[in-house]
Amino acid sequence: MTDTDSKFDEPAPGIDASIRAHLDAEASRVDSQVLWAGVLARLESDSPNRSAATPRSPRKRWLMAATSGLAAAALVAVALLVMSPAAVATPTQVVASARAELAASSDLCCRMTVDYPPEAKDVLPIGARHLGPQHVWTRGGQFVVEPGLTEKGAWGRDAHGRVWAAPSRDAAASFEAEELPRKLRNLVAVFGLELRPLLDEVLADFELSWSDRAEGVYRILATRVSPKGPFRVSAVTLVIDKQTKRILSLTVTRSLPDGQDAHLHLDLVDEKPQPDAIYTAEGHINRGVPVFDRSTPKERLLQFVGEILTGDH
Repeated sequence: MTDTDSKFDEPAPGIDASIRAHLDAEASRVDSQVLWAGVLARLESDSPNRSAATPRSPRKRWLMAATSGLAAAALVAVALLVMSPAAVATPTQVVASARAELAASSDLCCRMTVDYPPEAKDVLPIGARHLGPQHVWTRGGQFVVEPGLTEKGAWGRDAHGRVWAAPSRDAAASFEAEELPRKLRNLVAVFGLELRPLLDEVLADFELSWSDRAEGVYRILATRVSPKGPFRVSAVTLVIDKQTKRILSLTVTRSLPDGQDAHLHLDLVDEKPQPDAIYTAEGHINRGVPVFDRSTPKERLLQFVGEILTGDH
């Protein structure tokens, strides 16, 4: 029986560790040889007055054999119950199952909202500070965000690590990673969330615990054990479907350089293959129109960056 089929109430957060310790203690006090010898001795005595030399009837011999088999089966069942580590799911087991469910998917779409602290104006682009919900497609290190920083168009990072912005279908701008303006580089650090590596990191470097109880889902809080650092993920709250082990949503807390935190809330809305072009600037502009790059720095800066993208003059 899986934990999703259980007729019992969901254990309270943290209770799995207490039950595990109790069961281990009980198991250590059970001497299986003594227990089995006692069962055999009781089977050997059909009545208190029967002599050892009195032959058993075929019916009694059959009954003893059947009872012996049932007793053995019962002992095995008890041993499995006491010794099985999966008797109660742990937060780590649940997250590991959710990570395995993501292994076959190449593209993920999330509906994302970001909560910035007031101090973010000093480290992030102006256009990123007051945006409503956005949709983000990710594939490994690639991502695309719609709408873009002017609340239209799109922006993202392609397979070569270039960050691009396409405010309209008439032209776009592209930056190599090493030439990104500071505030745009900060924004990429906030948005560049790779879900599979994030879950690997959570399983390796975070302390996991139950967040709260809710019917039909697991809620798990993951807190980084190692020290914080600029743009590092310091905490993750995951909501995972109990039956499918699929992640339904997560809230990611990232540390900003000024010591404040940004909170990204993501609801997974789709998992299906996407064309490669959606992760490129060319996939969001009309055919034949330019993508300004380092070879055209003035056009790139004046037409697409300026104060809207970087807040720098």
